Amino acid sequence: MRRRQASLGLVIPVAIGLFFLTGNLPAQTVSELHIFTSTPDGAYPSAMLVQGRDGNMYGTTEQGGANTCNVQGYITGCGTIFRMDTVGNVTLLHIFDGTDGSIPQGVILASDGYFYGAAAENGANGFGTLFRMSAGGAFTKLYDFTGGVDGRYPQDQLLQASDGNFYGFTEDGMYRATPAGTVATIYAFTGYPVTYNKSPLIQATDGFLYQSMAGGWCHGSICPCGSIVKFNLQGQQLSQHDFSCFNTSSGEGPFSPVTEGTDGSFYGTCVWGGSGGRGTAFRLDARTLGLTLLHNYDVTSEEPNTGVVQASDGNFYGVVQLSSLAYSGEVFQLTPDGKYTELAGLPYHGEDFPYWKLLAHTNGKFYSVIDGAENQPGYYGSAYSFDNGFAPFITFVQPRGRVGGTAQILGQGLRGGWAVTFNGIPATSFKVISDTYMTAVVPGCDHGTGCCEYSFRPAHQQSKVPDRTRALIEAFMSGGSENSGGWSRIPTGLARGRYCAGRCIWNKNIRRASTA
Repeated sequence: MRRRQASLGLVIPVAIGLFFLTGNLPAQTVSELHIFTSTPDGAYPSAMLVQGRDGNMYGTTEQGGANTCNVQGYITGCGTIFRMDTVGNVTLLHIFDGTDGSIPQGVILASDGYFYGAAAENGANGFGTLFRMSAGGAFTKLYDFTGGVDGRYPQDQLLQASDGNFYGFTEDGMYRATPAGTVATIYAFTGYPVTYNKSPLIQATDGFLYQSMAGGWCHGSICPCGSIVKFNLQGQQLSQHDFSCFNTSSGEGPFSPVTEGTDGSFYGTCVWGGSGGRGTAFRLDARTLGLTLLHNYDVTSEEPNTGVVQASDGNFYGVVQLSSLAYSGEVFQLTPDGKYTELAGLPYHGEDFPYWKLLAHTNGKFYSVIDGAENQPGYYGSAYSFDNGFAPFITFVQPRGRVGGTAQILGQGLRGGWAVTFNGIPATSFKVISDTYMTAVVPGCDHGTGCCEYSFRPAHQQSKVPDRTRALIEAFMSGGSENSGGWSRIPTGLARGRYCAGRCIWNKNIRRASTA
């Protein structure tokens, strides 16, 4: 009998409140929010957290929970899915039992309001599963990988692209999955396994998919030392940037997804190589994938596994695994031109593994998880926040779509009187669903291409941005001001995208659209 529990509703209130400061600016605070216990809440959180419509965060642990699984001969907990609020209270939503998969690879919030994810192991055929879950924990298995042409062992968080489908990698290649669970391999590796991916795909504003491939095995030797690869939605490989195994000055091992900055370039990190041998930070040109080295890590600050995320101040933030300043992981700031500053140390449990990218929550804080620590029995990972004093902002569930489509907006304090405009044009309609979620129907826009383009920047910088690339959505609350505790404008944070009509869609007329 299957032991699936659709909605456990088990609340584990933990707000530990440990603070570690190494920065010299106000409000640079790291707080440990939750320590995982293996049973019942799970062990070793296994992916970047995601924000839900309710303002809570959702994630997975790759082991632990009440059930055990045989994972290639090793008996371990099957893993869990959890919800966490902004102060660290964790609610256990699902415990895997093997029949529905094991070793979950994180979840994403999709446009239908459900969370979708992949489990790397077990299932009916032993090669992993795809699943869907509601915010309340109602769980549905969508697909069992067969180990044939569909691949085996899905390796990372999914991406929902502009066509509404989900994209991810198995050990054998890239697959596309519909929301109903129909799976097709669209790019096959030529060897087994060719690459090791713990980095989810991203879709950039040009409509193409980009994958950070940390490395792989070809006939028993490492090949290559990492690549950033560009694909279209049909799975065709278009171009790539290779990190050389013979000249590692630019780095090797890009373990995390690149981030598209508001300048249109990609920013990322490698965990090895560079002049200091401990990793690099880099910028890639979106058109040529040519690399500019921004920072070399060394023994005083090493292995930036998390990659970087851009914040509302225009700078990038990430975490190194070990810093001599804190003798633990350390949150750092990187400016677009490469100025590097370490800000605050993480809680110390041993040699911790802060592998996962920071989530920029719309409350202005960053959140992430630590995947355990070396030689620390009884420590199964933790969740933490980083407060840099940023104001709340709004962001989108999907930053692209068609004119006439519905933009889904996440934020804070959204209830109240609103006027929503796209490049100054009022939304066709909008609806405030909750304090943290609203929708708006995108109006028609006249830019010569039928496209509305936006590139979000902090409110105080908007006057410096050309009209055609100013913020696409500006949200206003009637009444209140920054001084009175309400917002006269909800800061839009940083995002890029485009809403288009007719044939002006993401995988067509890209050149014309991008110059609108």
